Amino acid sequence: MKTGLNLLFVLMLGVSFGILVPVTQIFLESKREAQRWQDCTSLDALPIKIGDRLLTVPVLDNTDVRIHGHNMAKNVQSEEAPNAEPGAPLVFCVPAVLGAPPYEATTVSLHEGPRSKNFGLDSSSDLSNSLSAFGPVYGVKLHRHRDDWDSIVGKSLRSLAEPDGRMTVRRTQQDRFGSFDVLAYGRTPDQNGFRYAARCVRWEFPKPNWSCNLTVVDDVIGIDYSRALYYIPDDVDLWTEAESVPQSFVDFALDMRRLVKSLETPSP
Repeated sequence: MKTGLNLLFVLMLGVSFGILVPVTQIFLESKREAQRWQDCTSLDALPIKIGDRLLTVPVLDNTDVRIHGHNMAKNVQSEEAPNAEPGAPLVFCVPAVLGAPPYEATTVSLHEGPRSKNFGLDSSSDLSNSLSAFGPVYGVKLHRHRDDWDSIVGKSLRSLAEPDGRMTVRRTQQDRFGSFDVLAYGRTPDQNGFRYAARCVRWEFPKPNWSCNLTVVDDVIGIDYSRALYYIPDDVDLWTEAESVPQSFVDFALDMRRLVKSLETPSP
């Protein structure tokens, strides 16, 4: 009888502990979240400096900005304020430790989200017109220029210099699935002031197609751009060792430059 009571007590203690731990975790997380909002500044637009450019990033519903301040870095995302009314505009919660605006940013990401509609954006605005070039899925990034940006293609292409508007192309060996990589790199800026680096992969399933991770340096603006480009129209299979830059790459670079200009902070 005593053994049975002991077992029952241990069982009840285990159940109580199993309930108490999750409840405690929820309470602590809620407390931390409340403290986070108390210690931050809520903004509906984010004044940033990326490279030498001053930009104002509005609260789109799929924005992520990497900000540095006081020897630390934070990702600041558009999010819903606590206890906000349904349909209320999103805000940026900027920690006080990041200092005062304009914030020093290294990356601005406009990424795909399941609810990325941006209904609050004026459809006639320059920004809306610029984003329309990328369709419903943005997946584009602005980067502070890096001197080592060409490391994307490895040592084999770094010392090569191509004529304007051309890329040096290298291929890897096919793997056992029949897939292989194509690396393309242009060191000399084209007539628009862009340099291109791409890593393209051929996928066999569900159907043969190419996708490219593209990086562009804009020597005019002084910012790097990147995006994953799927189903590019150019036939990568037929690229030669000195290939003209595909028009889809040029179009992307020009669209990104327009995007940056639409975000530029007007002079006072």
